[in-house]
Amino acid sequence: MPLPQKTLSSVSQSADSIASDHKAVASNHSLSKSSHSLLQSHSKNDIHLDAEGSSRDMGSKQDFSSARSASLHPASAQKEKDKEAKGRPSYVQYIDKPAPLLKRASSALMAKEGSANHSDTGSHLKAKPSIKNSSGRGRAATTLTTQTRSEFAPPEEFSSKRNSTSEVPSPTSKSLEKEEPLPVGDILLKQDEAEVRDDAPLIDASVKIDEHHLSLASVLERYKTHANPKNARESKGLSHTAARDLLAKHGMNSLPKAKKESALFRFLVCITSLFNLLLLFGGIAYVILWVFDPMENFSNVYIGSVLICVAFVNAFIEFYELTKVNAIVESFTAMIPHEADCTRASLSQRIPVTELVPGDVVHLKSGDKIPADAILFYSYEFRVDNSSLTGESESVDRAPVLEGVVTDVGALEAKNVVFSGTVVSNGEASAVVIKTGNQTVLGQIARLTTRASKRRGSRRSPLSSEIQRFCKLISFLATSTAFLFFIASIARGSEFNAAFQFAIGILVAWIPQGLPLTVTMLLAVAGERMAHRKVLIKDLHGVETLGAITMLATDKTGTLTTNEMKISRVWTNLQCMYAGSGTLPNGERPLKMDGSGVAQILHMAATCTRARFATTEGKPAEREVIGDATDKGLLEFAARKLANVDKLFSQFPKVFEIPFSSDTKTHLTIHRKGHSDGGLTMHVKGAPERVLASCATILLNGKAEQITEYHRQQFRDTYERMAKRGERVIAFAQFWLPGKRFPENFRFSLEKNNFPTTGLTFVGLVSLEDPPKSGVREAIGHIRQAGIQVVMVTGDHPLTAAAIAKRINILTYPTVEEIAKDTGKKVSDIPDADVKAVVVNGEHLSGMSDDEWDSILSKEEVLFARTSPKQKLEIVKRAQSLGHIVGVTGDGVNDAAALRHADLGIAMNKTGSDVSKEAAGMILMDDNFASTVVGILEGRTIFMNMKKSITYFLTHLMSEVFPYLANVVIPIPLALTAIQILVVDLGFELFITLSFAWEPPEDPEALLRLGPRQPVTLESIQLVKNKRNAKRGVEEAKTHAIEEADHLRRGSDSKALEDGLKAFNQARKKPAANTDESDEEFLLEQSHDDMQEDMNERQMLQKRLSSRVWRHLIELKAMLTDIQYWKAQERQWRAILAIKGGERLVDAEVLSWAYLEGGILEAAICLGTFFSVFYWGWDVTPTDAKRMHKLRGFKPHSPPFELQSGQLISGDDQLEALQQAQSAFYLSILIVQLWNLFACKTRLRLPSHKFFISNKNTWIAVAFGVSFALIIVYTPFMNAVFLTSMRLNPVYLLIPLTCGGILYSYSVFRRYLLRKYWPQQFAKDMSGNLKLDMSPSEEMLAA
Repeated sequence: MPLPQKTLSSVSQSADSIASDHKAVASNHSLSKSSHSLLQSHSKNDIHLDAEGSSRDMGSKQDFSSARSASLHPASAQKEKDKEAKGRPSYVQYIDKPAPLLKRASSALMAKEGSANHSDTGSHLKAKPSIKNSSGRGRAATTLTTQTRSEFAPPEEFSSKRNSTSEVPSPTSKSLEKEEPLPVGDILLKQDEAEVRDDAPLIDASVKIDEHHLSLASVLERYKTHANPKNARESKGLSHTAARDLLAKHGMNSLPKAKKESALFRFLVCITSLFNLLLLFGGIAYVILWVFDPMENFSNVYIGSVLICVAFVNAFIEFYELTKVNAIVESFTAMIPHEADCTRASLSQRIPVTELVPGDVVHLKSGDKIPADAILFYSYEFRVDNSSLTGESESVDRAPVLEGVVTDVGALEAKNVVFSGTVVSNGEASAVVIKTGNQTVLGQIARLTTRASKRRGSRRSPLSSEIQRFCKLISFLATSTAFLFFIASIARGSEFNAAFQFAIGILVAWIPQGLPLTVTMLLAVAGERMAHRKVLIKDLHGVETLGAITMLATDKTGTLTTNEMKISRVWTNLQCMYAGSGTLPNGERPLKMDGSGVAQILHMAATCTRARFATTEGKPAEREVIGDATDKGLLEFAARKLANVDKLFSQFPKVFEIPFSSDTKTHLTIHRKGHSDGGLTMHVKGAPERVLASCATILLNGKAEQITEYHRQQFRDTYERMAKRGERVIAFAQFWLPGKRFPENFRFSLEKNNFPTTGLTFVGLVSLEDPPKSGVREAIGHIRQAGIQVVMVTGDHPLTAAAIAKRINILTYPTVEEIAKDTGKKVSDIPDADVKAVVVNGEHLSGMSDDEWDSILSKEEVLFARTSPKQKLEIVKRAQSLGHIVGVTGDGVNDAAALRHADLGIAMNKTGSDVSKEAAGMILMDDNFASTVVGILEGRTIFMNMKKSITYFLTHLMSEVFPYLANVVIPIPLALTAIQILVVDLGFELFITLSFAWEPPEDPEALLRLGPRQPVTLESIQLVKNKRNAKRGVEEAKTHAIEEADHLRRGSDSKALEDGLKAFNQARKKPAANTDESDEEFLLEQSHDDMQEDMNERQMLQKRLSSRVWRHLIELKAMLTDIQYWKAQERQWRAILAIKGGERLVDAEVLSWAYLEGGILEAAICLGTFFSVFYWGWDVTPTDAKRMHKLRGFKPHSPPFELQSGQLISGDDQLEALQQAQSAFYLSILIVQLWNLFACKTRLRLPSHKFFISNKNTWIAVAFGVSFALIIVYTPFMNAVFLTSMRLNPVYLLIPLTCGGILYSYSVFRRYLLRKYWPQQFAKDMSGNLKLDMSPSEEMLAA
């Protein structure tokens, strides 16, 4: 139906109220042109807005809605009920969450539903324009109110304020006995009734879907397929022939690929790098001088041409390497399997997602990315995360509607439709594919918004940041030095041409042209090495980031453990029995099948489950089991102990089920299982504390007896013992439903909550062991020895998590509770400084202050248990705010948010979900956690090799700069021309510098124990806080100055515009904190195009106020007039300069060697060789050379000059002598740099070890470099181009050859002193006093 005019006007008014009364501002967040035309083309049949007039069945669910509010905001549940009872007005719900993808194509308007179904009776929901947009984006929002007793949950800011004053116990002091879990019934009621709040109805802008209105039979008939809603696995699906024909008809199931940057564009990016731009500037300047005076500047034409060619060649090499790296990354990405669980011709198989066709039957489970648009025909507690499509952060329920939904419900809000690209957050389902590829909702949106994809706003890797800082520093130094000495040369009377060429020479001398290429080669080589170890690096900078991390936050299940649960012990009838494999441990009872409660537990393990056998063939104990790890372990246990396990499913059929969820932490089933009082029996299994809270009796000797405190104490002691072994503990309970109240034909309903959840009979406990993976203990030990803090973040019970953590070197110190127990003191009496390990329950995180967070994260050993996905993300953000470079490992969909936000996300390939692999920057293809140790070593090797290469390269810069300084200051003849500098930097120096890319770690163990280069300490944390506060002060000063200037410039008569601009600027600023930057930039660009259409004077003023240029001008004015601005700047710089410690890419030690020690010594050797050629070859003393230079000698047309010896030297001989001396200087740089090469090869040990000759690429590079330099000097053609002389006597090269040994000997002595007097930087060991168990694991010994 068409979009209602009332709604459009409401949207317009909402947008206008945020910014101004003009249409251009409203267009910022209204329909874009492309999507608007698409809306019009489909509006008659496909668009649906749930506005005034739509009906909902609310009357029968008034209590349901209240409980929904309580479940969403537990802390305010009672207050909500009180308000409802007193008849107070309901809360107003703001719909302010943007739709990151759909908004680009249709700018979808959303309205909240008040009911979980779509019936035709009940209350109406009214859409009203919002007065205030809480997101600050200025988008059209819809405010909903209900006219029944049902109320929506209050906005989060309301409930958070009420909860802010609640007291939260200390995370280290709450014991197991103090937990007071809610009964299962209360939790189920909250969860079930929470379904009232469905996902936001959307404007279905471009969705040509009507299958959701059809019955399942009609859908199957349309697509000529077969599906069985009673048993999805018995569906036949399409035949292979039909699937092949449909694939040819509809094409591959893939979205239009984002337009890649063209090769030309990527080459332009390389050519416009800072260093290449400086070379182009110098080359063009040379050519311009030649154009004005060809005779005097005859050499400028080829010098300028060479400079320009060098810039292009340098850019081409970098472009080639980047292209090769991209190809490698793309080939790695192809290694990630993208398959769908599909049924064709009655066979269940996994096929590539791209081969799905309409009519295929697909099976979905938690963590899967939905491969195509589909209609559900079967589901189990199925929930979908539609945030990528709709922007809604809450997962929504989806379930089959076999008769089809009502006609006024759009496809995007239908309960029985799932969409391509969204994620299964819980449960499992089966569906019939109806749309693939470009025909899906996501495909149509992508077709409109396809553009080059780039991770904008992502955190730059530490190495990238340091290289960027270094390049800017060198560029500034080069340009400023060139400019200053150009002015000095002019002041001393030099001609403009000579002074300018001199300036260009200094400019070229400072630039390390080979550095970008060296970085690329280092990363590429590291990526190839990691590929051989089955590690996929999406972004090659990720390898270096892994080497720089200071904290590794890791999930437990599936990451550190095998995720294969095996039964260990059974506790029933107040007796604990060993049920594991292997020999019976000393002092324990074996499992007795005739024991009271054992048979009941086995029956519940086999029936109260979602696991199933993959086949019906063979013995049950030998069959493969499919399902969740816990359910799988329980069913395997039952299959080994029960002979008739196959008959249980038909003998006791399931009539009702509520699967396990993270909210209830229980699994409930009801079976046709007769007893003395009826024909139905309820089975419940789940978290022990939750199950026990719902029980009133306990099964003892086959009878149900009232639970006493003695029984509870026995339960707590057993639970604690099991958990301390690192075992997952599951409780079992049952309830014999009375036949009078619950006859066999009774229809149970989740919505009606018409089943008992209290008064159950507790049967017993079962513990399952999920052993750590092979090699994990040693890997974590190595990581901790590397000075990296390892933090476990898991959803398991604290005791279970702590037991596993102690086995794998995460916890080696006692916790505060253990210290208190050993010393006999109270927990509150233990000084915080004495506590090095802490276990934090996730239930306490929401109430922790910033100081408490800082205190916990500053501990050496930290474990977070019972955490939610949001809490995992909060932990990562908190650590980053303290200066940590955080790596996160995980495999589940609940890890995706933390993986994406971390500096480096590491996902598992085999056990990882599609979402986690997509969010991560690195994927362990074989799930080998030990590969992270290799990655850390590779990252640190990259940094170390980069530092060595920069130290080596910078050392020769003084040999290039000194001749120019001496030429102006003394002055003497120029010992090295600009063109010769280029063949130094891009000749042999480039070859040799690149050899560092293949340099192996000089001592892997020492490099790992060296610690992070930017460690996080208590001092650094405090300094980071000071820096943050200082930066905030600068921003406040800027804002104040701009507001003052704005007020003075525009006058007091424009207050309305000022308010509008303030709201508009807030709408532009706020989303950066919680939304994707690329989405925001897209909207701002879209709004800019719309504003150009209708722009008046006021809008022009608004645009000017919003522009960065004008704001910079105002800031400049503040710099000149506002003293507060400079005070804030002074505080910020003090905070920045106060940060000490750590290691930089270019630090004082590197600069000291390059510019003071090695650099000056090398320059002295080269200058000595230069003057030796003059004196011994031509009898020209330094004084003679100085006098000749002042008289403008050393040119072919120069007059003869009388030397101090009385001899005359002609102009041609003067030029030949200079060219020979310059050739000797050029080759001297090469020879001394060869000595410097081996001096720079080591940093952790003395440069006298055989290690420094182990890199064969070094010798290849030396051979190429030497050959290149000799060709430059001893080839006639090259003599003319590079102003060298082939008549140079090689004997003079013995001077740098012998004196270079002095430089090397000095480097050995220097390294010895550094290791002796500064061992904390050059020979430190971060393992310290760690008590780590580094013995090989049993699995490794067996292998």
